[in-house]
Amino acid sequence: MKLITALLLTAVLALAGLTNSAAGPNVPAMVYSTYLGSDADEQGRSVAIDGEGRAYVTGYTSSVVFPAHSGNDAPDHGVDVYAVRFDPSGANTDYLYWFNALTLYAEDEGYSIATDAQGNAYVTGYTRSEDFCTVFGTVPGYHPTYYGETDAFVLKIKADGSGLAYCTFLGGADWDAGRAITVDELGNAYVVGGTWSTDFPVTPAAVQPDIAGLR
Repeated sequence: MKLITALLLTAVLALAGLTNSAAGPNVPAMVYSTYLGSDADEQGRSVAIDGEGRAYVTGYTSSVVFPAHSGNDAPDHGVDVYAVRFDPSGANTDYLYWFNALTLYAEDEGYSIATDAQGNAYVTGYTRSEDFCTVFGTVPGYHPTYYGETDAFVLKIKADGSGLAYCTFLGGADWDAGRAITVDELGNAYVVGGTWSTDFPVTPAAVQPDIAGLR
């Protein structure tokens, strides 16, 4: 029997016809389905599953009372990144991080999440918050300083949920965003996204060292 797990990050999700217990063995069955959010707009953008059946989700929230471990108690927010890990039953969360940076009314969104064999989570997206990578304290990063306009970010959450292993900005002086992330067996993260920045960091002998168009 095929199994379906549904995570409702907004109030609407159509699952008609998937919960008919009278159907045969090839029809999917519901394992769990849950809301996640509060009094404002929340969306889920990406989900990953590890070898133990735990679900990792990232997206964004515009709430000021999102039900999560947050980095500060600022009363005002813009749009914030969140990252959550559900246990295999879906009845509990192992952790739920809310990156509510102090930069007022900024726009930060998580676009993609991945996990490795050890249960570490890797998230990418974009941020307009100068303090995004220090919400949960100072951690290592390839580039700890916000470049400007909009930066991509890449972060790693420790497997035990105790905090971040690293967080880094990635970009130039213009608009930059991470759209997808994957990780190999050695824990190396690979990110793809977009940029408008003519000074985006590229490596020596890159296939294309200069931007050719708008982005």
